[in-house]
Amino acid sequence: MLKIALRNIFRNRRRTLLSVFLIALGTASLFVFKGYFDFMDWGMGEQAVIENGHLQIADPKFWSKSAEGYEYLISPETVERVVALLREDPDFKDYTVQLTMTGMIGTEKKSSVFMASGVDPASEIASLKYLLMDDGGEYLQPGDQNTVVLGVGLARQLGIGKEDLGPRDEFPGPPVVVMAATVSGQYNARNLFVKGLLETGLPEVDARLAVVPLAFAQSILNTQSVEKIIVELRSIEATEPAKKRLERRLREAGLNLQIKTWDDLAIFRKQVRAYFGAIYNFIGAAIFVLVFFSILEVMTMSFFERMREIGTIRAIGTKRAQVFGLFVSEGVLLGLLGGVIGLALGWGVGWLVNEARIYYEAPGWSVSVPLRIRLIWGNGVGPFLIAALSTLVSTIYPAWRAARVEVVEALRYV
Repeated sequence: MLKIALRNIFRNRRRTLLSVFLIALGTASLFVFKGYFDFMDWGMGEQAVIENGHLQIADPKFWSKSAEGYEYLISPETVERVVALLREDPDFKDYTVQLTMTGMIGTEKKSSVFMASGVDPASEIASLKYLLMDDGGEYLQPGDQNTVVLGVGLARQLGIGKEDLGPRDEFPGPPVVVMAATVSGQYNARNLFVKGLLETGLPEVDARLAVVPLAFAQSILNTQSVEKIIVELRSIEATEPAKKRLERRLREAGLNLQIKTWDDLAIFRKQVRAYFGAIYNFIGAAIFVLVFFSILEVMTMSFFERMREIGTIRAIGTKRAQVFGLFVSEGVLLGLLGGVIGLALGWGVGWLVNEARIYYEAPGWSVSVPLRIRLIWGNGVGPFLIAALSTLVSTIYPAWRAARVEVVEALRYV
């Protein structure tokens, strides 16, 4: 039957080519869009791991924002106990600690509020050094005590530009004054020297962000505690299993701490995923409807053109079910052929886009990002199924009519 169906669909080549073209175009469009979204999602996931580590451990009050003052801080003794548990985990690779502070930062003429992340300069976990601007000075180095890296927006508010940093062998850079409240509520002020400028791509973040050595943050806040422990694992795939093991060990050790994964912390990534997911579903539904009515029209025309043929094969003993199956097979073959060609076409378009190395400025970002299509066959499953399913559904009615037609009526049809 499939052999006969294949011959039938090429009896009218022009109509068949048009149908296959429409199916292939829809499939290719979905494949390319899915690849674009998948690359964005993958890239934001990788960036989330760089910025946040695979796991973050903190007091539950820190995550719920219900703490008064700095009561969510983790003491050095607790950090040592947690690190001992981490070293027992087979997927553990490295860790660091972080302490965030807020306050005022200013020069002789200008000032602004800021939020600084106190990090260990020797650690590469969540260091943000990958975001350092071109010719934007240097990042924090091991042993730094009184240096700071400013977000480009915050530096602009303070009147500091790349030209003010000077050659790298002439640090310290421009001085700034930082004022913040200690954990006990008293005010403390210190001098810092701007060592570099960084750019996250999000203007609202760059306007408040600063990165300081952990020792400086602890000194100005007058504490030895930290707000969270950032954990690096051997792979992203190990995140959930490692989280479950560590949660169990923390409970057994009597430590009231909560673990968040990089995916839990990537809120913007989830919002973008939901947005593009809705667009993908809308486009998929539109293509389904387009292919459905296109194939429905083609199969209906084929039914009327082959009325006498249907009567002839019925007269020589062909069953209704066989006629029904023949028409359905023709529609399915059109869908499969168009789907395969569409995937090949989409792959080719994606390859050309990747080779063109196109950059654009995404909404809400201040830096250019690459326009890339992630070429994996898994992204073709959805578009291919939509093409096959839409042709199958659109063929059912013409096939049912062809199977139900009376033999005498079909033979005398003109």
